[in-house]
Amino acid sequence: MFTTLELAKMIKEANCNNGEPCSDYRLAQLLDIPKQTVSSWKTSGCIMKDETGLKAAKLLGLGPELVLAGLQVERAKDTPAYKSWKKIYKAMEQSSKGVAAAALLAVFVIPVAICNTPIV
Repeated sequence: MFTTLELAKMIKEANCNNGEPCSDYRLAQLLDIPKQTVSSWKTSGCIMKDETGLKAAKLLGLGPELVLAGLQVERAKDTPAYKSWKKIYKAMEQSSKGVAAAALLAVFVIPVAICNTPIV
């Protein structure tokens, strides 16, 4: 699930130098936020704002809808809405996998099947 800390980790790893993840300062620069915000995610359990989540999705090449849904699940923790948000996230995740699988079929499998069909 795309949580604040998971997204931060992914961005840091994707923007590493010599195999080392980038610093919190660099992460803050990439997301155009104060470094204190990054620190608050780690020390206070604060959750990424939606605007920052959209920037994170763009940096990582992820679908913004799934990233925002993951952040909403994280926000809803310890509330009555948590289970519902988690179901929504899982449905979106499965749907995105289904779309990706259909795209792969359309690009790779169907043309091969057509090319291997004998012409009568």
